[in-house]
Amino acid sequence: MSDIHLRAYLMSLRGDDIETIAAELGVDVPTVERALEDAARARAGMVADIRQAVQLEQSALPPAFTTRDGLVVRLEPDLTAAGPPDHRRVAVGGLAFGGFDPVARVIDDARRTGTSPMAEILTTAGRLDHAAVLARLWHDGQPIDDEPEAYGIFDEARPSVPPPPIPTRIAPRAIAFVPVASQEEVLAALGWGGWNACPGPAEHVAILRHWGRSYGAQLRAMSNDTLEFDVPNPPTTFEAALALAREQYAYAGDIVVQGEHDTIGALGAALVNSRHWHFWWD
Repeated sequence: MSDIHLRAYLMSLRGDDIETIAAELGVDVPTVERALEDAARARAGMVADIRQAVQLEQSALPPAFTTRDGLVVRLEPDLTAAGPPDHRRVAVGGLAFGGFDPVARVIDDARRTGTSPMAEILTTAGRLDHAAVLARLWHDGQPIDDEPEAYGIFDEARPSVPPPPIPTRIAPRAIAFVPVASQEEVLAALGWGGWNACPGPAEHVAILRHWGRSYGAQLRAMSNDTLEFDVPNPPTTFEAALALAREQYAYAGDIVVQGEHDTIGALGAALVNSRHWHFWWD
C-alpha cells in the first residue's frame, strides 16, 4: 500500500470520518474513499494468504508425536472439534505471519533428549518456593544500564488513560492433547523453557501452580516462545493487579520492556479484570 493508503486506513481505524481524513491528508474526499477501498482489498488479500499458509502448515502436521519420555501427544488440526475445556488440551501455534513453523519448534523441543525427564522436572518443581523463584527472577530483571531512563519501566503509577488490553498473539495451528495430570505439567512434559531469560521448565511449573491456585490461570495456547492463559478469577482492584504485575514482570520481563505496557503500573492497570494473560520471551 502507498503512504496515503496506509495513513488513511490507520486514521479510519482510530475512528476518524472521511472528511477529517481528507482534511488532514490534504486531499479530496473521493481520493480518501478510493484509498480506503484499495486498502480494504489489500487487507482481504493478506488475510487470504495467511489463511492459506496456515492451512498448508496444518496439512503437514503429524497426527501425533512422542516426547523424550515416551508420552504420546495427539495433534488435532480441526480447531472447532477440540471439545470442552480440558487441562490436557492446549492450542499450539504462532504468529499468523511467522517466518517458520512454531509447532515444529515445539515438537522438536519436546523430543530433545538433552532436556531433563518430566519426572525430574516435577520433582524439582515440588521443591521450589514460587516466591523465592520470582524474587530471584525479579533481581535478574533489574537493568544493568546506569542511565536513569532504564528504570522507567518500574514506574508503578496508574496511567491517566486506560491502557491497551492484554494482547492475544497466538494464531492456533492445532490442538495438542498432552497426557498429564494437571495443566502446569504440560510444560514439564514438553520440556518447555530454559533459554535466554525464559525460566526453566521446573520454574514454570512452580509459578503456574501458584497462579493456578490464586487466579485459576489455565494454559490455553502456546508457541515456541509464547504462552497465553485463560484467567477465570483475575484481580479486581489496581492494588491487587499491581502486585501481580510485579510477578509477571519478573516472570517475563519482555512483556514490559518490549510490550504494549511500558511500565509495571501500565501492566497492572491492564490486568484489572483481564481474563487473558500473555507472555513471551525474546
